[in-house]
Amino acid sequence: MNVFTMKKLCDGNFLKSILLVLLLSMVGMTNAQRSFIVGDLEYGIIDNSDNVIVWHHKDGTMATGTLTIPETIKFETHTYTVTKIGGGAFDGCHGLIGDLVIPNTVTTIYDKAFRDCDGFSATLTLGNSVEYIGDQCFENCSGIVLINIPNTITDIGWRAFYNTGWLNGQPDGIVYQDAVCIGYKGEKPTGDLQIAEGTRLIANDAFDGCQSLTSLELPSSLGYINFWAFLDCTGLTSIRSLAVAPPILSCAVGGCAFEGVDMSIPVMVPMGSLHAYQTDEIWSRFTNLMEEGGTSITEIQLGGFTAPTWGAHPDYDLTVPEDAPYAISEVEWSKYNGDVTPQSVFDDEDDSYYMTVILTPAESYVFDPDATVYFNGDATVCDAEYNLVMSNGDFRIFTIDYQVTAPAPGTYVLTVSCNPAQGSVLGSGTYAAGTEVTVAAIPATGFVFDRWNDGVTDNPRTVTLNGNMTLEAFFKTTGVDENGLIALSVYPNPAKESLRIEGLESNAIVEIYNSLGERVKTVTFDEEIHVGDLSQGIYMLRCGKQTVRFVKTK
Repeated sequence: MNVFTMKKLCDGNFLKSILLVLLLSMVGMTNAQRSFIVGDLEYGIIDNSDNVIVWHHKDGTMATGTLTIPETIKFETHTYTVTKIGGGAFDGCHGLIGDLVIPNTVTTIYDKAFRDCDGFSATLTLGNSVEYIGDQCFENCSGIVLINIPNTITDIGWRAFYNTGWLNGQPDGIVYQDAVCIGYKGEKPTGDLQIAEGTRLIANDAFDGCQSLTSLELPSSLGYINFWAFLDCTGLTSIRSLAVAPPILSCAVGGCAFEGVDMSIPVMVPMGSLHAYQTDEIWSRFTNLMEEGGTSITEIQLGGFTAPTWGAHPDYDLTVPEDAPYAISEVEWSKYNGDVTPQSVFDDEDDSYYMTVILTPAESYVFDPDATVYFNGDATVCDAEYNLVMSNGDFRIFTIDYQVTAPAPGTYVLTVSCNPAQGSVLGSGTYAAGTEVTVAAIPATGFVFDRWNDGVTDNPRTVTLNGNMTLEAFFKTTGVDENGLIALSVYPNPAKESLRIEGLESNAIVEIYNSLGERVKTVTFDEEIHVGDLSQGIYMLRCGKQTVRFVKTK
């Protein structure tokens, strides 16, 4: 069986059709008092506008003769434009004959609109404004042997042209028409599938269930991939997209274009387009997006590394060489005691601590998966089992586990911390009782020191240790950083359900990462961001080069 044969009634398209029929039924009831007949057809006014939908022929399934759908109609004293054809409008009208012409004003043809109209002959002409063709729209129109698909089409439903004379006349293999890939005819394709260059759309369910496909190449011309186009293609091990702009993937309740495909397989994209794919709401579900081409990075040099010591704040001062073709996007220390927990201080000798570093390549560079990493010139710091992981084109490094030892009696721990995105601090350590220690808070570019957590505004300041002490420095923005970017400020922080962001324009793309550097959310900013679905913990919010950490509470 192939993609054009009958599917199980319980599949996603059947459910989608039921929902659409229910929706159309509700629309019909809403506009019932505004329906009227002109000529042979019954129309309904759409939302009190000047547009109408064709509901059906006045003779129902007993309609005969040629069918003329006009661009405009006049009812009483008003002129209306025909923009839609309703679901099942002419379903089963076997007596309709001749060519079928959809006027240039129609944008939408709903499910089963012309199903089983086997009296039509010769040509189906779709107007130059049609955008959507529903499921089974022309199914069993066996007399239609020629069709055109205008370049306005963005969505072609399941079995839209099944058992038409046109489709039955196509040779076995991949079926194309007017830059649209309809699917395949005959045996299911296997192995490597290359969609022809020039194709701009892949239709709904085109390759549904082709489990023996192993690789997929998408052309640079591709703009749309419709619902369930590659549903349950479970054998896919790689995808290569040549399209610089990410093709639009249709997605709704019940499934997406690649539903059932392993989201961890490598997806190669053109050089310079990785960010566009990573920030696309649907493409970003693939966890291993990578650019192809470019200069390979085989060695990574990281300086400023220090192992954790009791009571100290984690070291965020890693450096890379000035001419390095990569940059550090995140550094975070965590501990593991059954759960991975971000750490602001090393204070438990029963737990193991480790560091995660995420590196991002410069433009026209890619990381070699077998690159060697040097910490302070030493290549043995990384743990052999967990040291290198490629994800979304970035390079993620895990250091080995460390244990810290509690201070000796008669000494106290001073912990000095701050938001590392806003600055750094000095003074953390273990000191003898009564020691006077000078602490300082150093703001990052775009920030100035505000206060300490105990309300003191002196900076630097001197404290005397007569017990363990924790100090946190708070900074405030100067308004604009050196790159002319407005500094981010989030509130409330900690947050429970939602965050508001100052200094960010509407429609900006915002990414949220967890403590392991894994992106857990990508949203388009509009006044506030919902975070109620995130687990408790510390997260990093990033928009372009701007970052800020926030705490998610229960």
